[in-house]
Amino acid sequence: MLSCKEVTELASRRQDGVLPLRTRVAMRLHLMVCRMCTRYVAQLGFIRRVMAVYREREEVGKREGLSRDGRAKIREAIRRESEK
Repeated sequence: MLSCKEVTELASRRQDGVLPLRTRVAMRLHLMVCRMCTRYVAQLGFIRRVMAVYREREEVGKREGLSRDGRAKIREAIRRESEK
């Protein structure tokens, strides 16, 4: 079985691409028994989703000509939302 250290490294690599089937199965088995790694993987997913929203809003702000202050307010709203 994979160690927690291996799972956290694989979880990060998984954000960038697809892992081999054998590795995915081993990771899934570990996650079935390790609550802390499951939580870590969920947090990585949350961060990825928040950053996608941030990038999207940042692009919309640039296209629509939002002021720096407007973009700062959006960043602050995202930060507050991510703390919930």
